Amino acid sequence: MSTLLPSDGEKILNFGNQCGLAQVAKLSNNLVLGINIIGVTEALKFGRKNGLPADEILKLLSVSTGDSWVVNNWDAVKKYRPEATLGNVYKDLTAVIRECSKKQLSLPFGGLALHLLIDSMDAMNRDFDM
Repeated sequence: MSTLLPSDGEKILNFGNQCGLAQVAKLSNNLVLGINIIGVTEALKFGRKNGLPADEILKLLSVSTGDSWVVNNWDAVKKYRPEATLGNVYKDLTAVIRECSKKQLSLPFGGLALHLLIDSMDAMNRDFDM
């Protein structure tokens, strides 16, 4: 298996031998992704509603504390749809919240992201023809 992995990805991370840790890592990453998508979407909506073009907001974010993978890949991210990649992120957020319920762990931003993710992207695409 280790001989196949390097050809499949740029970086290989080992989370140990305990079953399920790689899944926890993936869900953790997609939790941040979902929250970040909403943050960038809301920044773009706020800026554009107040006269600042999306490309200028993205330029600012990319060189400031707002920088992220989502900002640097916005041209691809803005095309995410519920029936494809966005749906997969939503599925992972659902899994995160389900696991939190089992472990009595509160992740309020994760729960909020689960409820806002698809609506936020749909509204932005509808309102601003992105």
